[in-house]
Formats: sequence, structure tokens, C-alpha cells
Amino acid sequence: MAEFKLGRLKFVWKGAWASAATYVKDDIISFGGKTYVCVHGHVADAAFYTDLNTNEYWEQMSDGFAWVGEWDNSTQYRLNDI
Repeated sequence: MAEFKLGRLKFVWKGAWASAATYVKDDIISFGGKTYVCVHGHVADAAFYTDLNTNEYWEQMSDGFAWVGEWDNSTQYRLNDI
């Protein structure tokens, strides 16, 4: 009888994006309230937007917002932070 590894048939949730992490095609991550699917396997760069814009490793799956708490003058905010 054939053995199936369901985790590799399609999407695999990896949680929040992390620099220097290894991602393979169809891994799903969250970043800034949005979810993305990996379209090319790679080791993540130091900055997410380098992966997204320069190397085109990710495609956005869903839009969203990220709650970051009370406003603070010293916090660096991203688009869609609340």
C-alpha cells in the first residue's frame, strides 16, 4: 500500500517569516498581517522585502492587518500596522 505524506502534497504553514530560515515551494508564512506562499525555495534574506520585491520568492495569498499595540514614537511601523 502506498504511503502519503500529506504535509508535502500542498501548503505547509510555517508561521511568522524569519530571516535565514529555509523555505520550500508551497510554504505559507505571515508577515505584517498578510499571508504569503513561497513560489521558489530559498534561504530567507535579512529583510523580508528583499525576498518579496527583489527575488520574487513570495506571492501574497491574503490581505490583512497586524495589531502592534499602542502608538510609540520609537516604533518603526509598516503598511497595514494598527
